Amino acid sequence: MNICFVCHANVCRSLMAQELLKHFFARRGFNARVISRGLYADSCFPVPQKVIDYLKTQNIVLGPHTPTLLDRKTIQNCDLILVMEQGQLDEILDKHSAHTPKIRLLTEFASGKETDINDPMRLQGGAFNKAADELKKEVEAIAAKIAA
Repeated sequence: MNICFVCHANVCRSLMAQELLKHFFARRGFNARVISRGLYADSCFPVPQKVIDYLKTQNIVLGPHTPTLLDRKTIQNCDLILVMEQGQLDEILDKHSAHTPKIRLLTEFASGKETDINDPMRLQGGAFNKAADELKKEVEAIAAKIAA
């Protein structure tokens, strides 16, 4: 199974979701290819230290990461594409409607809620960690659903 998480710049939400899901799958012994992309990613965007620090609290050491744009090839090769916001979902589906069944809002796929995972980039300290914990909860639900 090939899974892709998508957010705005591919340095925060989609990257954390990717690393968390890889971690949860490894604990379950489930094999899948998990990647992340951004609608507006640029290879010069650095991963914020708070993302690295949060992942460390989850016993995940982030290796090198280059933000990568979502492209047609990725959409074609993935079995499931999970996006953070309804606006992102709409933008992708406008361009790639043939792939509608496999492109989903993350929260809707995880828990049946149609809510956005808001971008925590401007948040600091406890507020950032709370937002990251909410993302983690949704990703745990995804792991349980897929690896069941």
